[in-house]
Amino acid sequence: MNTWLASLLLIGAGACSDPEKEELTPAQSQQILILAALESDPGLSRFTEAFRAIDFSASLATGFTILAVKDDALEGELTAEVLKRHVLEAPYVPSALTDAGRVTSSSGVELVVKTTEGVVELNNAPISTHQVVGNSVLYVLDQLIPESNTFLGLASTFDVATSKILRLRPEAIDLDNATFEWILEFDGQQSVPNRELNYDFITLVAGEYNLTLTATLP
Repeated sequence: MNTWLASLLLIGAGACSDPEKEELTPAQSQQILILAALESDPGLSRFTEAFRAIDFSASLATGFTILAVKDDALEGELTAEVLKRHVLEAPYVPSALTDAGRVTSSSGVELVVKTTEGVVELNNAPISTHQVVGNSVLYVLDQLIPESNTFLGLASTFDVATSKILRLRPEAIDLDNATFEWILEFDGQQSVPNRELNYDFITLVAGEYNLTLTATLP
């Protein structure tokens, strides 16, 4: 009886010490590496916990672009839909994003890529410093990426001689039904010289003119 019990215990002990291990997919392996990088920044704790809950077992991706958001930029619950807007199933450094023009998030939202004064933006949310983590790229953002990909591209400054026409041609994306308004400020006075997207500016008086263009969707 004692021998039988000892054998049984040894068999049981052997079964417990050699558990069957599940092989991780490339996507799951990347998630582990990304989590380690996220956990190193206490200011990303809310994004980290939400990212930990994503199931990557069905993903075929071997690398990701993670657009992590700082805790102080998050209000309310970080839903799975919002979180997946910040995950791209391909590793994009800034130059690759610019070359892509448009990219698609894991939630299926198409993000417009633009470069404004050297800073790459996704749906108007600026991104800059990045970190390579395994086969993935990690960014830390000061704001959420908006779902809407409207964009109104216009340089911040222009230099033009008097009596010469400055042809202002903003790049409007997804603003087909918008109404536009140019507001001109000069010498303490404000006016609305144009209500179309394109504006041909000209003046006979030298000085600094402040122009603001607004687009309003119905």
